[in-house]
Amino acid sequence: MTTYQEKLKDPRWQKKRLGILERDEHQCKGCGEIDIRLHVHHKTYLPSREPWDYPSELLVSLCECCHNDEDETRPVCEKRLIHELRQRFLYKDLLNIIHAVKNGELDDKRNIYIKESFTDE
Repeated sequence: MTTYQEKLKDPRWQKKRLGILERDEHQCKGCGEIDIRLHVHHKTYLPSREPWDYPSELLVSLCECCHNDEDETRPVCEKRLIHELRQRFLYKDLLNIIHAVKNGELDDKRNIYIKESFTDE
């Protein structure tokens, strides 16, 4: 059985990795640093997928510090976010937020463009 570390040496991953680094202009998308060693981070893991078989939108270039933050701090933040969502929103509110994210009204550049309500559209 091939280990994950061995899979990252596979030419298919190396090609995919280079494409992501080029797309991101060799810049950390977490902090904006350039001229620094970058990792290509899988935003989520999909069952039974090889590292190179992921859609490009699920991959991002991160420096070592930001990559470590994703691995170590993100789970804590996600847990806190779920707690806050449960405290403040009903499921219809959550559907509106999901709709906003999917349609670009709340984007991955940390910009928020939420309308009053999406459920009435």
